[in-house]
Amino acid sequence: VKDNKRSALLGSVAVRVEEFLPDRLKITTHLSTERAEGWVSPAGLKGRVMLQNLYGTPAAKHRIGADITLSPAFPAFRQYKDYTFFDPLRTDKSFTDRLEDAVTDEQGEAEFGFNLDRFDKATYRLIFTAEGYELEGGRSVTSESSVLVSPLPYLIGYRPDGDLTFIGKESSRSVQLIAIDPGLRKIGVSDLTAQIIEERYVSALTKQSSGVYKYQSIKKEIPVSTQPLSIPDQGLRFPLPTKNPGDFLLIIKDTDNVELSRIAFTVAGAANLTRALEREAELQVKLNKTDFVPGEEIQLS
Repeated sequence: VKDNKRSALLGSVAVRVEEFLPDRLKITTHLSTERAEGWVSPAGLKGRVMLQNLYGTPAAKHRIGADITLSPAFPAFRQYKDYTFFDPLRTDKSFTDRLEDAVTDEQGEAEFGFNLDRFDKATYRLIFTAEGYELEGGRSVTSESSVLVSPLPYLIGYRPDGDLTFIGKESSRSVQLIAIDPGLRKIGVSDLTAQIIEERYVSALTKQSSGVYKYQSIKKEIPVSTQPLSIPDQGLRFPLPTKNPGDFLLIIKDTDNVELSRIAFTVAGAANLTRALEREAELQVKLNKTDFVPGEEIQLS
């Protein structure tokens, strides 16, 4: 709020007020594949609804309305809270789809096919919401179920043994690599490639939207080394190269050249490094830690 005017909406909530009436139906929702921890494949995933009368008998021939919501989800798991996972199919798009209404059978059940193949392949949090209506009138009861969906057969995570933003030149630093399946079990993965890439900034002449040409600092990725990689089921300790100062990436790819992990690290030390800086660019300063006491020596890169 600025000058008693609303400048930007930070959030909202919808509230419905109505006279209280006891429900005369009970509804439960389930998914054809459910997993409290981990993720499930979107292929063939369906939603199932069971509608009952208040005393537990099946509510047959009742209309069921349903919808699904797909929201981008970052793979993070309590079982591996110290590990960082990389999603090669990350997306910023969300989808909401109203499914075709169904009618419960004699057992009070109804099924909905999601047909998730029509959406972009990515990792989503899927929420299935169903609403069961009474035979007369518009009163209804609702229920929802959710699960993490992803077409990936496995994910690769890493855990560093120290700070990756400031590594002393020629010091020891490594990352622990693991691969997990949809059930969060550690598995072995072979036929991978580990590539070390250096990030450098070069000056390039680019054309602006106005048609004017302008020099800008462009980040360029320069390959340094490539080696085959296999991750056993118990994990692998991968030492990072710290001989030369600079900004680097450890990129792990599969046989289809798909990036399965991207780990950034910085090696600090004396070196003749260049960085092309244009008018709107800024110098970057990195410290060896965040807190210092009076009289302590500060290392900066």
